[in-house]
Amino acid sequence: MRTITCLILAASLVPVASLAQDRGRPDGIRAGGFIIKPSITVGESYDSNIFLEDSGVTDSFITTIAPRLMIETNWNRHALLLETGAEFGFFTSGSDDDYIDYDASLEGVLDITRRAYISGGFGYTHGHEARGTVDVPGTATEPVEFDGFSGDILGEVSSGRFRFQAFANAEDLNFDDVSLIGGGSGNEDDRDRFAVETGVEVGYSVRRGYEAFIRGSYLVTDYDDAVDDTGVDRDSTGFRVLGGLKVDLTRLIEASVGVGYLAAFYDDSTLEDVNGFAIDAEVLWFITPITAIFFTANRGINETTLTDASSDVTTEAEIGVKHELRRNLTLRASGGYADIDYDGISRNDQLYFAGLGAGWKLTRRLTIEPFYDFRLRDSNLSSEDFTDHRVTLSVTYGF
Repeated sequence: MRTITCLILAASLVPVASLAQDRGRPDGIRAGGFIIKPSITVGESYDSNIFLEDSGVTDSFITTIAPRLMIETNWNRHALLLETGAEFGFFTSGSDDDYIDYDASLEGVLDITRRAYISGGFGYTHGHEARGTVDVPGTATEPVEFDGFSGDILGEVSSGRFRFQAFANAEDLNFDDVSLIGGGSGNEDDRDRFAVETGVEVGYSVRRGYEAFIRGSYLVTDYDDAVDDTGVDRDSTGFRVLGGLKVDLTRLIEASVGVGYLAAFYDDSTLEDVNGFAIDAEVLWFITPITAIFFTANRGINETTLTDASSDVTTEAEIGVKHELRRNLTLRASGGYADIDYDGISRNDQLYFAGLGAGWKLTRRLTIEPFYDFRLRDSNLSSEDFTDHRVTLSVTYGF
């Protein structure tokens, strides 16, 4: 997992963002103070390497069906959003890797004054980690399923040039055991954990559209088992401090760039503590009204249960462009790189990825999205290299 608050570990369908769709999105079905937005997406993919193997790879066509329902309020003050959905995946290579994922969430905003509000929510996800994922046993005969519960709350108040924010988020993950080749099962209970992050952020408006900020958070991760099957206690505490600048210039650029320091300390002396620089950046620049460039960069600490590894420290960046070729046709291209270093063991992975796609609105409710994804992992462990190509065509009908 890339962040501790992320419950969706993998998605087989990633809609292409569309500038045209943002402006022409259907209004949904109005019911009093609520707007109901049902949709369904059907996709067909070809994946050249479904298990992310170095040699002897297995390819497959994958059919996905993803119904979704959003119910949001249409109030002058305050807001609620209920969202639920599922995704069914079917592989032509065999039914062992078929999956059913589903989720539900409720989010809300309480407006106290014009310059103060409280927001929060909670959610549930039943998901899966595909075979070939780093923490899934190499001899697994099927994906590893998991259940995740999450909750968050945030309060913000502004006074003069200052903005003050306090936040907390929590996540509980429970992984199912998985059957293994040759019989028996892999104990995934070692990965079950609860994590909570609390923090504050203070911003100062330097000038209109520019805000300097500093953000600090404290993280506690508590594994359900006192020790794992190898006798290691994986509980930890950590912190992250960032300072930087936020820019919000209407119709031109939206950006948040912060740099700082992060650290994690493990209860077990056999696990290596981690510390180093941190970065969190998101930039969206509209170079013309119909063309936008986006950039993201992040360096963070992620949980792993690889033997003798305390964590993985991932440094990644992605850049891309979105262009509205016509009002109903948007093109998108992106590429990126990630360096994944496993602390406590000698493994280091270099991951390269790229994507190319389009969003074509045939009608107000019907959208077709073809796209291509490429991934290449170059590891210092030769058996962990892989190359993967995936081509997908999806069709979405929604209100």
